Amino acid sequence: MEKAKIFIIYEEGQISSLAFEELVYIKGEGESEYTFFNRAKAEIERLKKINFRDYFTPDNVIKVAFPETTKIEEKVNEKLSNQAVEIKNTHVYQQTINKCLEDVLSGKQILLNSSNYNLGKQMFVSQDVGKKRNNQEDSALILEHPQNNDFKLIAVADGVGGEYGGELASRHVLVKLSEWFNSLPPQLYNNMPAIQQSLDYLLPHIMDDLVYIPKGAATTLSCAIIGKDQTLIINIGDSRVYTTKDQNITQETKDDSIVQDLYENGKIPNKELMRFNVYSNVIRQSINKQKEADPHYKIINNSNYDRIIAVSDGVSDCLTTEELKNIITISKPEYVASNIVDKALNTTSTLSSVINNLQNNEKRQVVKNIKNKEDYYQTIYGGKDNTSVAAYIKK
Repeated sequence: MEKAKIFIIYEEGQISSLAFEELVYIKGEGESEYTFFNRAKAEIERLKKINFRDYFTPDNVIKVAFPETTKIEEKVNEKLSNQAVEIKNTHVYQQTINKCLEDVLSGKQILLNSSNYNLGKQMFVSQDVGKKRNNQEDSALILEHPQNNDFKLIAVADGVGGEYGGELASRHVLVKLSEWFNSLPPQLYNNMPAIQQSLDYLLPHIMDDLVYIPKGAATTLSCAIIGKDQTLIINIGDSRVYTTKDQNITQETKDDSIVQDLYENGKIPNKELMRFNVYSNVIRQSINKQKEADPHYKIINNSNYDRIIAVSDGVSDCLTTEELKNIITISKPEYVASNIVDKALNTTSTLSSVINNLQNNEKRQVVKNIKNKEDYYQTIYGGKDNTSVAAYIKK
């Protein structure tokens, strides 16, 4: 059999593979070489069972404006006119470009004041630099495994260190996480313990090859890996993962923070007051080059939730759990992430209003246990920090 040829077609917004006597693969405009080669290799090997790198040459490049079969055939046939080869009956296989991944890999995401991404109709990211910060130190990611679209990942990394390069740390961690996830054997889709074991090796070394980074730079990580029947949740620091089922919300992660310790020890009398405490921005651990982090893992059944989100503290500092629940459960899938960010940017919370919304018995107990009001901020202004949400919506 004659070896198949490969043509690369540039088009904004999607990747398509065309299978016929000659093989065409569409590369998205602006897509990095790394993700293109991985996507192309996986798709081509699946369709034609060939070794991608053996057949790619720069000469096999064709550009089309639209993915209409006839136009593509015309372009390809024009290219092949001197080879006495003609194609017809083209079959098109389409796959959406992951613009979120592209912007993480290129470094563009951390340069944007606001951004919104989707990957298909179930995965979404929304981000905003906020009203007080001058730069974006959060990074956010949504992924589908190149060989199994039902194998998914959402993640948020919140850079720590202010002017000391937190954005470099958050981006780097998600770049390495994407490389690791895309290289996983697709059969691990149904083996969360094995994925956890792999992460246990990856995370302690994830910063090793970042040659230049300011000493104080670090990042949190909240992540969910969705498999066939179960979801693995990972967190380091105070970024969080929440799930909702019907009208119920669950915080699946526990913060690595001083205020979490104070709450568990009874020093903060109500969980909603954690964000008002003056130590609310002090975390116990992060991912950095100085000390290995100790990730927290949790495996839950996919049947336990309808929607799952990862958020930075720009969300959890500005919204109550009840406010978050209402947005997640009421919003249309495509608006969950952006509605949360918008609400966090524009909601001003006061300590008094949070206390007044408690039940009478709990309210009296809280007022009694707040011995020093100087330990608490009286007001939290919306948009106080970078704000990021990554969401996977089952329905």
